[in-house]
Amino acid sequence: MGMGMGMSYSTIVTLVLGKTPTDRQGVASTAVALSDNLGTAFGAGVSGVAVAASQATTGAPDTGLAVAFGLTVGLGLLDALVAIRRLPPGRSPRSGDAPRP
Repeated sequence: MGMGMGMSYSTIVTLVLGKTPTDRQGVASTAVALSDNLGTAFGAGVSGVAVAASQATTGAPDTGLAVAFGLTVGLGLLDALVAIRRLPPGRSPRSGDAPRP
């Protein structure tokens, strides 16, 4: 997960700020940072609960880790689906009008 966030975070910020009017870029940057922090906190919390519950019931964390990984993959796929559905008509994810650094 860390490598994926490391590779995508700067791209996400660049895309968001590139599409945001200059006078609203502070708000947009804060929204990206807030969503990152909330996602990390909730993800760690939910994963921790799954692992702890598995450890308490079976004595091993294996099932909890599988549940946490499954939730992560499922939410990632759901996010991708939502992102694709929100594209304007006639656009594909590869249209590529991202601002160049």
